[in-house]
Amino acid sequence: MLRSAGFKVFTHRTCFGQQDQNISDPLVVKRCAKDRRVLITADADLEFMCGSEISASKVAIFVLSNNHEGPDKWGPRIINAKDQILYELKRRKKPFVGHVGESGRVTKIRLYRGTDIQDIPLATYTGPVTRKGKKKHAKRRKH
Repeated sequence: MLRSAGFKVFTHRTCFGQQDQNISDPLVVKRCAKDRRVLITADADLEFMCGSEISASKVAIFVLSNNHEGPDKWGPRIINAKDQILYELKRRKKPFVGHVGESGRVTKIRLYRGTDIQDIPLATYTGPVTRKGKKKHAKRRKH
């Protein structure tokens, strides 16, 4: 599903082979940073358990808000958030962790700067942007 949406996907098993279940989260974070890959995970504890590894690396991680619903729900959310993910990757200096909500939007960014951590809540987007109000038209002069 993600590949057909234009994502270049490297699975845990692709990167670590048959030992994939024995690989620790800090090693996964370090490997993604080394290979300059973005880590997308449903493990919300990762950013708390690997805070020092995230802070010490140049990695971008996107965490899904609900890890109990499975890939049938995650896939469409990641696809919906693709433009925002790409925007944040261009906009933000690594390391950072982004949160993808159930709506398929990036809802928060957590910046890691040494020992400082800064949370940036992002505005909730619910539909197309429209301008309210009337357009001002220039009055025509009669000759």
